[in-house]
Amino acid sequence: MAEAGKLYDRLISIDEGNVDRAAEHHFDRATILALQFRMADAFADYAWAYQYRPGNLRYASEYARAAYTERNYSEAERGLTTALQLSSDLAAKDPATYRPLVAETLNKLAILYKDTARLKDAGTALTKAEKIERDLLALGSNAYRSLLAQTMSILGDVHNTAGRFSDAEKSYSEALAIRRDLAANDPSYGPVVATTLGNLAVFYQRSGHIPEADTAYKAALSVRRDLAANQSAAYQPTLAVTLNNIGAFYERIGQLAEAEAADGEALAIRRNLAERDPNAYRPDVAQTLNNIGLLYKRTGRFALAEKAYNEALDIRRDLMRLDPTAYRPALATVLNNLGILYYDTDRLPAAENVYKEALALSRSLEGEDPGSYQADVAQTLNNLGLVYEKTGQLAEADGALSEALGIRRDLAKHYPHAYQRDLVQTLGNLESLRGLTGRLREAEEYHEEALEIRRDFAARHPGVELRILGK
Repeated sequence: MAEAGKLYDRLISIDEGNVDRAAEHHFDRATILALQFRMADAFADYAWAYQYRPGNLRYASEYARAAYTERNYSEAERGLTTALQLSSDLAAKDPATYRPLVAETLNKLAILYKDTARLKDAGTALTKAEKIERDLLALGSNAYRSLLAQTMSILGDVHNTAGRFSDAEKSYSEALAIRRDLAANDPSYGPVVATTLGNLAVFYQRSGHIPEADTAYKAALSVRRDLAANQSAAYQPTLAVTLNNIGAFYERIGQLAEAEAADGEALAIRRNLAERDPNAYRPDVAQTLNNIGLLYKRTGRFALAEKAYNEALDIRRDLMRLDPTAYRPALATVLNNLGILYYDTDRLPAAENVYKEALALSRSLEGEDPGSYQADVAQTLNNLGLVYEKTGQLAEADGALSEALGIRRDLAKHYPHAYQRDLVQTLGNLESLRGLTGRLREAEEYHEEALEIRRDFAARHPGVELRILGK
């Protein structure tokens, strides 16, 4: 590999004046670097190849892939948009050959849109991809079942992020059924089965189906460990994803020792990856640090929690400077968690400041994509209301908690599994505020509403407590 790289260095220096050959040599050298897991270095050569010949579909696609890996989302979108136009033009002349490539490019664009908080755009791209794939399958082209499964898996992610849980379950289930069927005859589909199990586990956790989430996480982790044991470098990133998610899940359900072990292993892998390629993996380090902060806070290690949150915050603020759009949700999350820590340690002015910043970010996201960030707005309003109450700003507390209640009632009406806990939380907070201000009849009404929800939950889930996290 090293000798091949030196050869391409010489060829590029000789052929720089010949655009076609220079582009090809840059592309080939980038391919070698990518195979060596040196995507940061490969990105520059992919960029040269694309710059020399932007009308080359292969160059545009690989440039976009490298840019996405390096979290350069604007350039990734530029490359993918070019690739989509080129493949669409080719499909107009040769649909049998190029329509699948159009669908695959639409899927990649959808992932990019999802990761940059553009859920509506992601849904539009996936709808187009799904139509192409189902048309191909209707013609008897079973070879494209894998592509349809990919679309359904991404669509499940979009629905899950937006809180459309019944739609998410339907999409994930179709993807998993296809991929398991394919894996039964071809073990190479094992990694994508693990991906779908991991996504399904996140969905089950978020929608309140805890036993199902536990089963799916364990199945996904088992597959990931087997893959990483055989091809360590290639599968370390996806192993870290599963460990990170299962750590957050264990923290949520109170298995704190297991959570700390998973978080620690995920962080070690991600720090190692980030040393080699900071652009690609620093966001992942911040994600795991945020989860570790939650764990430390819950176990009373407040200084360590603050240290983890602040490191995550520094990384995410730095990333926001590079791409203000993509990292708003992640920044709002760590600000909200830091606000909870400040509140619990009686640093109320600091809590108010970070909550207000988090709320502004969540409101901006909700304004751009209505319905997708309601839960985040409500959570921050709930938390900010508590700060206002504790600092004697009772009118502000009433406004924040009442707005949170309206949002959470609506969410719990459509998705009771996921949002009943949140609704009971805000009802309890408003009951307390109404009692404090002498509005006892309203306080009693909120108490009764919360009690009715608990009774309903107990009837549907005998022996299971409706556990409320925080105030």
